Amino acid sequence: MSNEAYNQAPGLRWSTLASGCRSALQLDHDLRHPKPDMPYYAQGRATHVATLQPHLFDAWPAVPAQYATKDGVSAKPEAQAWLAAMKAQGMDPMTAHHREQALRMADAIHRHPLGRETLEMCEIRERAVYADMPGVGPVKECSDLWGKVGLLGDVKISGNKSRGPMTVRSCVQTAIALNYPGQLAWYGRVKALVGETVQEWRLIFVEATAPYDVIVLTLGDNWRAYGESLVDLALERFALVQQSRLEGQAPGLVEAELPNYLVGDADSSDVADLGLEGVE
Repeated sequence: MSNEAYNQAPGLRWSTLASGCRSALQLDHDLRHPKPDMPYYAQGRATHVATLQPHLFDAWPAVPAQYATKDGVSAKPEAQAWLAAMKAQGMDPMTAHHREQALRMADAIHRHPLGRETLEMCEIRERAVYADMPGVGPVKECSDLWGKVGLLGDVKISGNKSRGPMTVRSCVQTAIALNYPGQLAWYGRVKALVGETVQEWRLIFVEATAPYDVIVLTLGDNWRAYGESLVDLALERFALVQQSRLEGQAPGLVEAELPNYLVGDADSSDVADLGLEGVE
């Protein structure tokens, strides 16, 4: 009911290593300053349990009404003291709102033919894997879905309404923006260290609000090659951190290119593109 044990276990994980895709400087910072849980993580945890381990969901402890807010637990001292006591027992309570939303999303995934098929093909759910990686040391991963047929999957909540409705295009854009190919490649690397071979990648996206649409993506060879390149880059930056070479995104002198619309004579179409018609 809590991911605290996994969080506290030694080992490099993708959620931290992914910072290496930005720079060694960022990775060093995140290694020394682990990111705290954010309020929106609670909805994700509840949805994952409802979807992947429904037998545990009914036993999940609830946040008492006097301590609950829509997004989690009140910041009042007495509420935080209660929460700390629960976490010390290995429990991570959820609010009534998170429970309702989790059940709706889980039901949508189970009713979707490909969502249900993916779940049925993956008999291993949220299992932590620990290993030693040459040149790196202890590593770990905890994929949502793993099947002995070699199917590796993850459940993702699509809740960014600023990007408009959930579509295949928005799911692809989200996968790229949030380095999901790197995440899946990392899972595969750690699994390989314990003798498990990945054959296929799938991402199950579920909409966070009604109508709770579901889109299942299978990611082929090009995605896998891209994901492996992200892991390679992040590990190169990890090696720099180990050598105390804390380089930022651009350690060398950068020759900045002037945007095309500022070069030479800007014609009327250039100005129109900038929304500057009629401006003197």
